Amino acid sequence: DLSILFSDIQAFTEYAEELGAADTAKILGEYLAGVAGIVTDESGTVDKYIGDGMMAFWNAPRPVPDHAERAVTAAIRCRDAIAAMPRADRLRTRFGIHTDRVIVGNFGAPDRFAYTAIGDGVNLAARLERVNGEYGTTIIASDQSRRLAGDAVAWRRLDRIAVKGKRVPTDIHEVLGFATAVPEEILAAATIYEAGLEAYLSRDFVAAAERFGEALRLRPDDAAAVLLRERAVAYAERPPPADWDGVHVMIAK
Repeated sequence: DLSILFSDIQAFTEYAEELGAADTAKILGEYLAGVAGIVTDESGTVDKYIGDGMMAFWNAPRPVPDHAERAVTAAIRCRDAIAAMPRADRLRTRFGIHTDRVIVGNFGAPDRFAYTAIGDGVNLAARLERVNGEYGTTIIASDQSRRLAGDAVAWRRLDRIAVKGKRVPTDIHEVLGFATAVPEEILAAATIYEAGLEAYLSRDFVAAAERFGEALRLRPDDAAAVLLRERAVAYAERPPPADWDGVHVMIAK
């Protein structure tokens, strides 16, 4: 049982083209040292760097009993540390977190192998990092991670989705931050948004659109509320089939 985290910098390829090779190496090295240091500080294992991205996991090779909480904590700390870095506006990073049973060990060819984790749970964590792009969020965790990580963190239930390549749906949750540090208006907007999501999943699309609109008045830059309100309005005008289960099937990886 591992908690797995993937991170990636938005639009870093374009930024690297502006910088040139030497400056890219310097900035990326400083950035990766910062985020990897936080992962290690939270008892995580940095598995690999994937360009400007990173894969990390908790609970191997050493046991970490509170691994889901540690993974979420690391993501929040990384987000906050990146915001304080020089050029923070060009280092906006998205995180995906999932907890699952996977295979971990040494994999590869006889003459070249690496210690890593493989399995469907690893793939889902990677997909969740990219899902942030659709909802305008920074940190998304699966339902499994949310349940294990506890309430020291402020959460918003975001949607019910099936990522590309998977038929089994999962509820996804936005990590807002440490519960004691999230502004009251953000918490209030999250509560209203979740009421809208409940109405949406119950097929009360008119009420859902109203709740999402209320959430937007408190948090006008909330891309997720815009997206869900648009869906609710569309379904109010043209209802989905009777067997609709509320699952949004992702098209892109």
